[in-house]
Amino acid sequence: MLLRSGAEVDLKDQSGMTAILLAAKYEYEDVIKVLLKNGAETHHTDKGGRTVFHLASVSENYKCLEYLCRYGSPAGMNIRDNSYRTPLVAAAQAKIPGHVQRLLMAKADLGISDSQGRTALHYAVLYNSLPCAQAIVETSPNDINLIDTAGQSALHLVCIHGSQQLLQYLLSISSCHLNLQDKTGNTALHYAAMENRLDLVKMLLSKGASVVLKNKGNITPLQCSLEMGFDECSKILQTF
Repeated sequence: MLLRSGAEVDLKDQSGMTAILLAAKYEYEDVIKVLLKNGAETHHTDKGGRTVFHLASVSENYKCLEYLCRYGSPAGMNIRDNSYRTPLVAAAQAKIPGHVQRLLMAKADLGISDSQGRTALHYAVLYNSLPCAQAIVETSPNDINLIDTAGQSALHLVCIHGSQQLLQYLLSISSCHLNLQDKTGNTALHYAAMENRLDLVKMLLSKGASVVLKNKGNITPLQCSLEMGFDECSKILQTF
């Protein structure tokens, strides 16, 4: 009724929220659809710098995001919020693979990173979401080696934070750079050894991870393990 009477569809309230931002916040998918069909913009942000895509990306109501991707302008899809996170990163952090897949279908940019250089794949690993990681890697296998400001790829992070399933999956991707060194010179094997993760160490070694690469402290993965007193891990590394 208000729209028919000429109400401004993107008018902001005192808190800076537009009607479509409020509709996304409260998961009113039918309202979102009506507003989009009446020209509502998707690039306006709330006080946290979040667009309607950010809000829908962490919503349990899939239809909110579906309607945005289907009927809305993609203008708000790749905007970073005040935490420098895109809607795609937000969906990965929230561990909602269906939302990640829908955003990727709508051509969300996988390469946009946060203030630490971390992409959606980094977040999928950090928050231990194998389905989100699979959706991202299957869309763009070469992005598996994107690094953050510390020079760390998803493979480094999975060995630091210790998910066997995620490591197994990443190692199954042919484009995965097994011996990539971060800014400290550490490889994924260095981190697995430092964490005394025998399961991860064995998996990396079985795929051909280098035991002789030294970090910037001139230390190999074996030396890391020996210095930390991890006897069993050291024995495994010595056999390769």
